Amino acid sequence: MTESGTEDKPTLPFILDEKADLKITFKIESEASDPWFVFLAWHLIPVGKGVSIASGSIDEGEGEFRYLIPQVPPGGYYIDVLAANCKWVVIVEKIVGSTVSVAQTTKSETARKTVSPTEKGTTTAESPTTTRTPTRACDPSYPDVCIPPPPPDLDCSDILYRNFRILPPDPHNFDRDGDGIGCET
Repeated sequence: MTESGTEDKPTLPFILDEKADLKITFKIESEASDPWFVFLAWHLIPVGKGVSIASGSIDEGEGEFRYLIPQVPPGGYYIDVLAANCKWVVIVEKIVGSTVSVAQTTKSETARKTVSPTEKGTTTAESPTTTRTPTRACDPSYPDVCIPPPPPDLDCSDILYRNFRILPPDPHNFDRDGDGIGCET
């Protein structure tokens, strides 16, 4: 599955027909005068569940950023992207043994293109590459949803979740009235 954008949006859904490792690659190009003003956060979400199973954020400028999510169960998924000051492309690939399958977006059926690792393109010298393995950067103050710890400081308007359980210390201050429920509607 490959998708691009310049704003916050969910990707089209894709389907995994078996448990697999996923490689998610983001290619980021700054739209700001200074590439250090770029921010992108993402969440891998099962269709119909609304709770992230993996997430990450990029606030380090331009380039290519890769994430490996091990043992993702079969099912439908999408990536919710939150972006500021950048053009982005996301590529989702399923890894099975030494074969990489490019997950395609779904319409009425599942389609995948299988390529060998040698058929894939290489990164140009103009695009620095960063590989990040810790993909569940979820703050323990929010045990039922996956919200990254600061920075940046998030507000309820920055996230999709509502009426979720909060544990101290609540670094984003989602529970303003102290009743243990965040972003109440």
